[in-house]
Amino acid sequence: MKADYARIIAGVFILLVGVYLLAANFFNVLIVDWGIIWPIFLLIPGFGLFLEWLSSDERGKKSSLLIPSTILILLGLNFLANMTLSLRFNFHGFWAFSSFIYTGSVALGLYFAWYFSESRNGDLLVASKILAIISGVVFLLSNSILFSVMFNPLKGVLNF
Repeated sequence: MKADYARIIAGVFILLVGVYLLAANFFNVLIVDWGIIWPIFLLIPGFGLFLEWLSSDERGKKSSLLIPSTILILLGLNFLANMTLSLRFNFHGFWAFSSFIYTGSVALGLYFAWYFSESRNGDLLVASKILAIISGVVFLLSNSILFSVMFNPLKGVLNF
């Protein structure tokens, strides 16, 4: 019975989004700025998976839910910040500063899954540490190069 209600709600939601997009296309009306709103479609399932884990009686056995939830939440927040800064404040350089988030979100998800699991599988911790090191190297390399190029006081004088 629950699955039927979920399917009906999902169908109505998809139908309403379709009607909105059709009306926006025909009448040239844009109520929602999809350029900023789309990361919410990553945040909603991420928080849903996290709440599923949080409400579970067997959190240790369901700690694997923390991997996709952490990845979806961190990437959703990253994309939301990037889109907001790019579209609202015309700051397009934030994408490069946040490049470490892609591997870092996976590393953090694996670490949470290891930390809250019952068995404490060492493979998850090793993979998490390797990805955290890669994320740190990407952060240091991308930001040091970007800072030296963007904020070099002699950039305009020496023309390089």
